[in-house]
Amino acid sequence: MVSDIPPGLASTQAFNVLIEDIKKTLDEMEACRPYFTKQKLLWEFSWHNFQTMLDFFGCIVIILQIILIFLAFEYADAVWYESLIAEVVFLLFLFIGNVTFKLWDSKIKHKEIIERTKFITKYLEDCSKISKWDEKNYPNLCSPLSPSIVLQPTLRDGKLVNVPWALLVRGDCVQLRPGQPIPAKCRSYQDNEEDVKNFEYNEVYSPFPDKNPAVDIRQCEPLQHIYCVLEETPYIRNLKVFVQKSCKRPTSSVEKERYLLFIMTMEHFGIPIAVAILYAVNLVRYFYFSKSIGTCSWIDLFLMQPVAATLPLTPIVFPILWRLMNAAGLAWILALFYTARKQQFTDDPFEAAAVSPHPHLTLFAKYEALKKYCMRNFRGRGPSPFRTQNLLHTFGRVTALCCLDKKGILSWPNPTAEKIFFLTTGRHDRENERKKRHKQGTEYGTQVEVLDLTHDITSPFRLQFDDQSWKNYVSNLKPLGLGILLNTCNSETQEHYSHFSSHIACESMKDKYSVPVINRRCLCEVAFQIGFSREVKASYAMESQISAFRHLAQNNREQNIQASYLPKTKFPFPHVVAVSAKENYRGDHHMFTQGTGEMVADSCVDFWDGADSIPLTHADRKKILDFYHRTSLTSYCTAFGYRPLDRPMSPKISEWYLEIPTDCEAIYRKYRTNSPLSWDGPGKLAEENQSNDSAFGNIVDIRPIESVSDVFGAQSNQTFLGMVTMQYQAKIDMVQMVEQLDKACIRFVHFSKENELRSRVFSEKMGLESGWNCHISLGEEPEEDTLQDLYCSNGSALDRSTENLTSNSGKMPRNISNLSGSSGNNIEMSQVKFEDDISVHCVGDGYTDDEGRGSKMSLCNKEDSRRCTSSSRATSSSSLLATSETNLSRSQSHITESTDQSGANVPFDMHNRAKLPKGIKNIRPHIENVDNVPLLVSLFTDCTPDVTEEMIQIMQDYGEIVCVIGSSANPQNAGAFMKGDASLAVEPLYPQLCQASPSFEIPHLQNGPSPVEVSRRLNSLPCSLSFHRDELSSLLQLILESRHLISCFQNVMQFWTCCCCSITFMHIISALVMLPPILSSGQGLWLCFVVVPLLSVSLMGLPTDPDILKVPTEKLPKNLSKELIGFILWCYCGKFLPSMLIVVLLYALCTMGFCWDIVLKSRTLAPNVTYEQCIYVYPLEKGNSVPDNWSQPELELAWFKAQHYACFFFVLYIVVISSSFVCRDKHFWQKSPLCNGLWILMSTLVLLFHGIYMSLTLYDLENEDTMYKPPFSVIPLSIWLIAFIWPLVLIAFNEAIKRNEVRSKFRLQKRARLEFGTKLGMNSPF
Repeated sequence: MVSDIPPGLASTQAFNVLIEDIKKTLDEMEACRPYFTKQKLLWEFSWHNFQTMLDFFGCIVIILQIILIFLAFEYADAVWYESLIAEVVFLLFLFIGNVTFKLWDSKIKHKEIIERTKFITKYLEDCSKISKWDEKNYPNLCSPLSPSIVLQPTLRDGKLVNVPWALLVRGDCVQLRPGQPIPAKCRSYQDNEEDVKNFEYNEVYSPFPDKNPAVDIRQCEPLQHIYCVLEETPYIRNLKVFVQKSCKRPTSSVEKERYLLFIMTMEHFGIPIAVAILYAVNLVRYFYFSKSIGTCSWIDLFLMQPVAATLPLTPIVFPILWRLMNAAGLAWILALFYTARKQQFTDDPFEAAAVSPHPHLTLFAKYEALKKYCMRNFRGRGPSPFRTQNLLHTFGRVTALCCLDKKGILSWPNPTAEKIFFLTTGRHDRENERKKRHKQGTEYGTQVEVLDLTHDITSPFRLQFDDQSWKNYVSNLKPLGLGILLNTCNSETQEHYSHFSSHIACESMKDKYSVPVINRRCLCEVAFQIGFSREVKASYAMESQISAFRHLAQNNREQNIQASYLPKTKFPFPHVVAVSAKENYRGDHHMFTQGTGEMVADSCVDFWDGADSIPLTHADRKKILDFYHRTSLTSYCTAFGYRPLDRPMSPKISEWYLEIPTDCEAIYRKYRTNSPLSWDGPGKLAEENQSNDSAFGNIVDIRPIESVSDVFGAQSNQTFLGMVTMQYQAKIDMVQMVEQLDKACIRFVHFSKENELRSRVFSEKMGLESGWNCHISLGEEPEEDTLQDLYCSNGSALDRSTENLTSNSGKMPRNISNLSGSSGNNIEMSQVKFEDDISVHCVGDGYTDDEGRGSKMSLCNKEDSRRCTSSSRATSSSSLLATSETNLSRSQSHITESTDQSGANVPFDMHNRAKLPKGIKNIRPHIENVDNVPLLVSLFTDCTPDVTEEMIQIMQDYGEIVCVIGSSANPQNAGAFMKGDASLAVEPLYPQLCQASPSFEIPHLQNGPSPVEVSRRLNSLPCSLSFHRDELSSLLQLILESRHLISCFQNVMQFWTCCCCSITFMHIISALVMLPPILSSGQGLWLCFVVVPLLSVSLMGLPTDPDILKVPTEKLPKNLSKELIGFILWCYCGKFLPSMLIVVLLYALCTMGFCWDIVLKSRTLAPNVTYEQCIYVYPLEKGNSVPDNWSQPELELAWFKAQHYACFFFVLYIVVISSSFVCRDKHFWQKSPLCNGLWILMSTLVLLFHGIYMSLTLYDLENEDTMYKPPFSVIPLSIWLIAFIWPLVLIAFNEAIKRNEVRSKFRLQKRARLEFGTKLGMNSPF
């Protein structure tokens, strides 16, 4: 560690600073965002607010109802009107309670993110007291870079550690590496204030050296890291975004449906129409028909009946009940989630993928957990945001599941080897052929061999060779495996390589068509499969490390071709890294090299074919580069080289880098030997002194290599060993989830940061649709440059070796193994048996055959080659990898692992030739003017955080319900998290330097959570759920349960709306047929406050149906068509209106029966009152020309009884109707409503409670002696027959309507599924 840098903050100090800054930011945000402002209050009660449950119109209606009831109490004389004051008080209490609840609920919503932040602050305070972190608890400083994870080397507790981005604080001393984006505003740490440099957020630290391009090989000093002090806490920037956008989330479709039914339909549409009809009819009745037919008092007609008719349409109970229902539903989802986290499912992954319906995993949550989560959700303190984003609503209606990150979430965090490329002569008798070639002057027929490897889906690193005959090539693979262990997977080289990676990240910025490609990852498993053990490293001592690079020529012919055809394609920045190792057993020195294909090929003069070193010809180089260029388009390709050294390399070489000029052909020719090794005998070898260039042997140590020319000379005469391509493999659980989501008509959308071709290859592994018309690039088109000197002749050795590729791009070498054919059987390591006749000398003691015999390996010299057996070539059926298109962009990371910008010599247009928009600015015009294909694709490429947010917004604007999944370790996901309907933060799997060393160690429980865990909590603050990658398996189960609950919510809302509208409809019908008010305001309150809520909520008790995942998600239509309105009227009015007409008929018959009974018993009612006849349903007093109204003291009990009978019939019928709402998609003979135990209980309780209510009310009124008390026998038998026969008819009638409804829904679902599954590019009828 440098002595003049500060020790940095202690962990406790950093926690305190972070807590202090968060609290300060919250105070500032609360001060500038007061809740109780005029504008916010007006918005909360505005009818334009889709989330409001009580608007100004509803408040005005309730106030008017209270006033009208109070006026009726003041002016009425009837006995039963005395209870109106209780109704006034009760309504006033409900009104004040609803307004208070509305204000409280809005305040909780406004402060939800702030309360969650305060909870996180308390969590940080607890962590600061118990956390004791060591270096091993942080991710490794040399961890491979991943776009899903943002880490920053920082001085903590006097040690340099890799701190997660969210834990960086003001005052931290961070180490800035060349080419790295600045995490926050900072200043360099310097003793002299004049030398202090200031850096802004997201600026790239680029300490470019002031030098001219190299014209000859030269020594290059590494760009140095600098230490800076942060002047702000980076997390505060995201926290402000969370707070500012928390209340700007899109309104869920469930809330919009509630708003449509209860606010628009019932309040804004139903109440005005009902009031207008009632007042118009009652005015006509009162002034024109009162003398001829009879009517009621003006109090009943103009005060009480409008109140009783509109009372069911006002939101007096539903707002509080709706919030409780949602809190309970979300509590159920959370309880299932946290229960599933503790369960381990060990089913066969392939078996699960083959099941057609999704298996309904039975998960039980404890009642205590449900109660806890429900109350915490209701009070705004739940583990998931409840009011700003409702996970239940989103999961229940989700149509698009968008994933923002790939590595560690969709794929394993580390790429694994897929193919091994090497050259062979294919001769069984190499010695005879060598002599024959030497005499006749002919060359070997070089052949390409490619071995495929299969990744074990249950392990992040385990591999197996596909071809069972791979053991025939063991001698070819041994040097490659040894180079992997000593260079690629050597922990001693990681720090040097990390510095070199930062250096070339800056160097590549000078080249317009280059980008640093970091593809050095763990390949230990390849070496283990070949037969090496990890102990082979102990046989060697590393001496030095050599790093070299070169820039691309500005007039490079290949570069100009790329710019012409692939304007976004960039060359991988040419570089190599090598290690010089000393063999402990023999004292020999060896150099193992790996790097980009072009530079390794330029450095090699021959290749190892398993027995001999064979000179590289022009055709051989072309085969190497052709494979490298083509595979680099879709994978990470690394070339390997080797040479023995005649003297050791000085350790000082590791302190500088070797820069090679762009035009290096002449320099390579100068430092190469005149000819490859001649194999005529030991005498000739010694005479020409070439054994050090081509073969393994005993080398005499002389002075160390330390000059630039000597280092380059050692680099220029290597033996080509082969190439390894690596690829990120999709995790099998994600592949299965994509398949199940597709069956559920949920589109999985991947927002890829990579180019089109690479993204398409991975999406195929994921099982996504990846045809030519199934992906869209959101990157903007680059400006076209004028290309000059397109075919200039001066170029590098790469141009010379590939000069014929453009004219023969469609032709492939003949003898090439199949790369795309079907794989062979996988081979376990225990099955690999090395043949006894394979006898080779190994470099070191690490190679072990199946019998445990140690041997030594070397690239055979003349005498050894006689004892080497030939390796047969495995044949395959197809050609090398064929590529069709690419369109690449720079990764978000300052050093990309991607070979997106690799230079493939492909002189044809590789763009997406589909007629789809390109660039985010062209998406909306395409949807408006062409088609909706951009909403149907599953892959968007070249994505940045800004264009991702804009695309999510476009999807939402066109009716998609978007759930966003992203890495909790990537702060760039903050905007997308706030844009989605719901967001899930997943802690990704962290990449490893080597499978032998974990990314980090989790501290003991007494030492608190790990830094990664604390970072996850901070970054996932606005997300609905946050969990580890391994806990993602329960996602489908949560979607299944959410769909079921939302379906139940939909039934509840529809049934509640229909019941309330039916009450109003009965009042209107009774007024139209000149009947007295059919229900009183008290009965209306009873129905709206007790009966309808209980019956509606009982529909929530339906057991979960696993087949609900097969049903496509319904979308709210933008406009109501005539067909849709007709369908709604038929399905819902057809179920309720006939019953309401029957209730009105029974009420009329009952009232008429009471009227004639009054006429017969008129003398007993009062001494001076005699009723001589009954006009319609109104009794006419003798000597009076105007019929009496039913509000007379002697008649009001009969009228009240008739109302209670009508109310009982109404309750009975809606209980029967509710049975058809229990199972909406199946008839009662297919699935009985009795499966819903809650509905059975509630229906019984409703009938029981209503009977008690009616009995108590009538008993209280019958205590008056002077009133007419109609006996039960007065009611005609026809009334009872109609009343109790109708439920049987009603069941049959509703089932007939349901049959039509099910058929229509089936057609709509079939149409929706067909639209969802229509192959893009076809002529879709939609």
